[in-house]
Amino acid sequence: MRISTAPSSELEFIAIAYTGRRVDHWVEQLRTLLDSVSDRQVRDMRQGSGCQLAIETWTNLTELLYRGDIEATQFREQIVQRAYECVESAEVQGLLHMAFEAKVGSKLWHALKFIARPITDCRMLRYIASRQPQFRDVRISLVPPRPKTKISPECRIDISDAWARLISAPSPASEVRMIVRFGDQFKQDCAESYSLHAEIQLFMHYEDHAALTPTLSYFGCSKKACLLCDGFLRALPSPIATRGRHGICYPAWGVPPSRSAGAEAALRELEKTLVSRIKAYLSDPVRARETHFAPGVSQSTLVSDFSDLTLQDLMQREEKIKSAKNAEMVRREERLIL
Repeated sequence: MRISTAPSSELEFIAIAYTGRRVDHWVEQLRTLLDSVSDRQVRDMRQGSGCQLAIETWTNLTELLYRGDIEATQFREQIVQRAYECVESAEVQGLLHMAFEAKVGSKLWHALKFIARPITDCRMLRYIASRQPQFRDVRISLVPPRPKTKISPECRIDISDAWARLISAPSPASEVRMIVRFGDQFKQDCAESYSLHAEIQLFMHYEDHAALTPTLSYFGCSKKACLLCDGFLRALPSPIATRGRHGICYPAWGVPPSRSAGAEAALRELEKTLVSRIKAYLSDPVRARETHFAPGVSQSTLVSDFSDLTLQDLMQREEKIKSAKNAEMVRREERLIL
């Protein structure tokens, strides 16, 4: 399936600006990858006998990548457009895998897809809305990201004190000894600043704007929820579903103070779950890994697992509905003639 490569719309420019930090990160990754490649490989690719259009598309991107005379906003918009032209071309993908080592080619393609993502997502939404009437009145609201936060020094406590506050009875000496082993890492994690995860930002957005009501009790993100986000959302009085969790527990995680009693209750429930998991690990680490920890899964996909096969299924369903309607009209006309 190929989605339109028409000039960018206003929504796409907004999406590029909104995801600017992520775009900049992947642009830098792409530069680093290309800097690690030999000049000979680049020359061979440009002089190769492959598709000239693919070579031109790739060259347009790389020449823009190293220009330093373009204003930041304009550069970001142009590099996303160039990356999108590359990822829409199967010939460019083949060119990269032919010209570079398999690992380097895959990394280059991966970086390109993430740079192109603002346009890819917007055009996928437009494609879906053009075929599904219920999506045509969707309103897109940009949730401003909250600034990073940090635990103030006076609120940071030793890991032993933290564990003692979480449990009701004194811990066995063996538990205390194992807990203390993580003391330095705990201190380091508590000193780091952190950003709110996307799911928590969405939750707070609805908490802060009581008049807003989600259509579905579901947060659909391209990245699967972490262990803590998933546990918190499930523990709310009105649980919010996600597309699954990847099982990783990040130390830099938090929920801002909320007026919602439901949020406080969910945090207490999440606390109980975590204490239970930690106790299981302390008593039998090997068994805990086998039963409590999820296997590694892919955390992020480009369009929230909405695959081409899914779109083809939707189109086939539309064709069946259209055929059924046409058949019904023919039968009605036949009855009128009789």
